[in-house]
Amino acid sequence: MLQPSCLVFFITLWLSLELACKTSMTTQEINLYPLPTNLKIYLHPGIINVTWDCNITKSMEKHTYQIEFPNVPKENINISKCFHEHYVTDNIQFEIHNGLVANISSRSQKEILMAIPEGRNNTAAENFHCFVYNVSIIDCSWTVGKDAPKDTQYNLAFRETLYERQTSNQKQKRVYVPCEDYRTDSFGRQVGCILKSQKISFNVSVYAQLVGSSNETSIQFFDKIFKLDNYVILDPPRNVQLNYNSDELEITWDPPETYSKKSKNCFIYNVNINGDIKESIRDYSYRTSNLHINEKVIVSVRAKWEDLCSRIGNWSSWSDPRIIESGSFRFKPFHLLFILGIITFAILVLLIFLCHRFQIWKRLFPQIPTPAKKIFETFEQRELLFQEQNFRETSVPEEDEECICVQEREIPQKEQHQHQYVNTRIDQEPKTLC
Repeated sequence: MLQPSCLVFFITLWLSLELACKTSMTTQEINLYPLPTNLKIYLHPGIINVTWDCNITKSMEKHTYQIEFPNVPKENINISKCFHEHYVTDNIQFEIHNGLVANISSRSQKEILMAIPEGRNNTAAENFHCFVYNVSIIDCSWTVGKDAPKDTQYNLAFRETLYERQTSNQKQKRVYVPCEDYRTDSFGRQVGCILKSQKISFNVSVYAQLVGSSNETSIQFFDKIFKLDNYVILDPPRNVQLNYNSDELEITWDPPETYSKKSKNCFIYNVNINGDIKESIRDYSYRTSNLHINEKVIVSVRAKWEDLCSRIGNWSSWSDPRIIESGSFRFKPFHLLFILGIITFAILVLLIFLCHRFQIWKRLFPQIPTPAKKIFETFEQRELLFQEQNFRETSVPEEDEECICVQEREIPQKEQHQHQYVNTRIDQEPKTLC
């Protein structure tokens, strides 16, 4: 049986040999897979360039080298090309105008690279923001850098990466859209831009780059990655209609028009009825019966992105007010019957007046004449007149006695053919005989 001292000796010898083998292997790996020398990183608007010396051995070409950006998976690089170029938004979702840190690694080594854009500090554009209105007009604005010279000019361009499928592979296509309509400040510096006919999509990430230039010094660039859909100011809802049924007022509308086709479930609405705002309506109609019978109603509607469809939800402006005058929305069927009754009565009154005025009834239905009755009445009148004449001849008036004088008149032309004379009625005023 081995002595303890011998066991300790053998264990120590084994550990020494193993440590020596590992050290030898590590040194060999470092010699076989070293990192390229003179590694440098450069930042340009939308582009990251990494360069190194081209003293590449054959063993290095067989090995895989990788580059890693913050919050982005590692990416293999071709060490024999002596440079690596990467476009922002191609799997990189961050801006680089504030600087960049990257890691380049081999199987046994790793190096950290840091870079900032070229140019004088505090000369890049600041406070950059964009919004979309009237469906497809992009309006961007910015301010001049704190230390930028007075002759600084900034130029804006949008870029998006499109993917075209060719057989089994996808080919990247980068589309640049420069701005052509700038706004300037009092010094003539470009501080805003409107793109009216852009050729970029709203639902994918776009890269905006502001590149400055000056005769005095180099200007740092500014960049931003965002989706235009998140900065849309919606138009008001369309086709707002008011329909009064029975005792309920129904308000209907259509969703606002958008550049990118959105589901109707992506909108919420507010309805303003005479200053009373009904909130968080997800349907395209609203009903209410809480209105006074003679109340004037003013209605407008506005829209907003649903939180699930957009990170930034801004309310649109209110739609043009729709007005129902006092009592006009209370029109019911019996009102129509009442109006028809009034019209019918007016027509009847008018017909009666016309018939009376123009004697239409007598013309339509003339009366039958009765000559026999008139002849009989004429003979009676003659007999009465004859008796009165005899009485006047025989009677002698006494002294101071009143008598009645009879006045005679000629018979009209028509009656002369039947009678020669007819005495008229006796004047009732008594006269005294002299």
